[in-house]
Amino acid sequence: MAKLNPYSVDTKKYLHELIKDYDHKLKMSFWSNFYPIIKEEKYKCMKHLRTIKEQEMEEIFTAKMFAYQFHITN
Repeated sequence: MAKLNPYSVDTKKYLHELIKDYDHKLKMSFWSNFYPIIKEEKYKCMKHLRTIKEQEMEEIFTAKMFAYQFHITN
């Protein structure tokens, strides 16, 4: 059976909000000295969010395959 995803909806929402905040800061000249750091942190958040989504898709696929195989054997 598929394992439960350790990431909550709150984690994904938090990462989305961070990415939006980084986008906003990248549009402001006030933060221009920190652009390289902000871009790097934004990339890290996007990568983490992508990893979570990939894990969720893999769990869904695995659960569907398990259910399909279970249906065939009965």
